[in-house]
Amino acid sequence: MINKEEKIIQQIEKQKKQKKEIVETLVQKNAAARFKQYQGELSAFLSSGVKVVTGPTQKEMIRQLFQIIKHAEGLWNDATLLFRKKRYATACFLSIVCIEECAKINFGDFQIEFYFVYPKTNTPWANLRGRSALTSHKMKHFLAACAGALVNSRMDSILGTEKVASFISDCEKGKLEKLRQSCLYVDTNKSEQTVLLPTEQITREQALFYACLAGELLAEVAGIDYSWGRGLLSKVDKFEKENGIGTGTGNIPRI
Repeated sequence: MINKEEKIIQQIEKQKKQKKEIVETLVQKNAAARFKQYQGELSAFLSSGVKVVTGPTQKEMIRQLFQIIKHAEGLWNDATLLFRKKRYATACFLSIVCIEECAKINFGDFQIEFYFVYPKTNTPWANLRGRSALTSHKMKHFLAACAGALVNSRMDSILGTEKVASFISDCEKGKLEKLRQSCLYVDTNKSEQTVLLPTEQITREQALFYACLAGELLAEVAGIDYSWGRGLLSKVDKFEKENGIGTGTGNIPRI
């Protein structure tokens, strides 16, 4: 029978192991350097005068942000619908677009929080057509990854830390933008003098990975109140489980 002192020692050892795993994950994701860059982009966003939400009041700004979240959720719903119909290339494309909208949601939320603290700075800024990080697909991919994947133990557990770290790296290097194009457009193989269709370039495993990842990212940036209150997280769970993906498995095949 384990006595009280032994239980305490076991708890301490368990906590030490958990802390070590957290540190190793942050190192694997190069989280410190990337978070610093992410903070710089947030600062540049405020300085640029660009707005994600343009409401004249706090209430209207929040209403507009919810509209963007609902739009992103619609994209994710469509991606999962197409995945179930085995339209993997188009499903993957919509998942990546959903990821891009996650960056917009995160910046919109940051803008609202900044306004709450400094309401007098709510000057008539430009809209999203102004020059900012959010006009670049590559940068939106990276910003979304920083906002929802740098520190996300649930995502790491479900998809696997190595795969999530690889996703962040792909966003940073612009590889996700290349994959995005492959989802929709016909390419050519000059050496073999053949055409490459999106259906030949995007696998089921890729589509599944990005659909799951987009759902997890969206649930993260939308916030716990929205994700639970609107049933978003339960829908993400359902999609993952019906495709054999569950917490702690990280069993999506290597893509």
